[in-house]
Amino acid sequence: MRIKSGESVSVETDGIEVVHRDDPAPVLTVVVCAYNDQERVKPTAASIARQSSLSGVQTLLIDGASSDGTIEAARAHLPGLTVSSERDGGVYQAMNRALVLARGEYVYFLNCGDVLHDDRVLERLVTELRLLTRPVPLLACRVRHLDGGRGAPFVTRTIPFSLWRLLLGRQDYNHQAMIFHRVTSLAAGGFSMLHGVAGDYHLILRLALMRAPMTREMVLSDYEGGGLSAADAHLIPRLHAAVREEVLDLRGPLRRVNRWYGSLQSLRRETIRWRRREQAHKRSGTGPVKSVE
Repeated sequence: MRIKSGESVSVETDGIEVVHRDDPAPVLTVVVCAYNDQERVKPTAASIARQSSLSGVQTLLIDGASSDGTIEAARAHLPGLTVSSERDGGVYQAMNRALVLARGEYVYFLNCGDVLHDDRVLERLVTELRLLTRPVPLLACRVRHLDGGRGAPFVTRTIPFSLWRLLLGRQDYNHQAMIFHRVTSLAAGGFSMLHGVAGDYHLILRLALMRAPMTREMVLSDYEGGGLSAADAHLIPRLHAAVREEVLDLRGPLRRVNRWYGSLQSLRRETIRWRRREQAHKRSGTGPVKSVE
């Protein structure tokens, strides 16, 4: 299958030949994954189009066969966008398809509703990537977390990076703050579809174990938040435990301690969630919450 920049096509992930005229290979591919999200894709695409420079940047929309005009809305706000549209098994399968189709040495993922932090983010990022003397599996930066509009925005603690904090699930690791080396990520197996909303944690942990991520003190995007990972936040520690068990091949007492720790952290998050819900009910005058959901 042949794909040209600016064309909307259906592709398969096996046996793909990607053709992009004679333009030089980009340093970075910025990927937006979408499915029937016409309104929220607009600000994301527009924030890319507003960049001071797109030199060295490929823009790629991975669409799950939307039927609501998502593709047309994205292309209207971001001319020259390369589009791949086909049914998929969810966001991590879409992200894996992006790793196959991307032309950049590095890949940066945005969700619909996320926007680049300012109009020079990509210019600064491409400059940093071009200065690297050798490839790095992972470049960790920062994002401004909008918390789904529920609270005050805050900048995530993705750096300074600590492998121990990552292993314990205490290190922020939003994929919107991470730049992935494409070939290395593919060699590591891409994003897991077996660990729910911890699919990005699975890949980030494997890449971090290869080599400590390089870090840069720059805010890449305003991360919308409030999505699937927020709804299932109390389950994430158990998912982290499953990832650690697989990646580190934990057995015997270590596996039991890991599972216990994951369950304890999940209970802690669920307790915090319940208390916040109870406080919200009291403030609204609707009465206390009687049980933990």
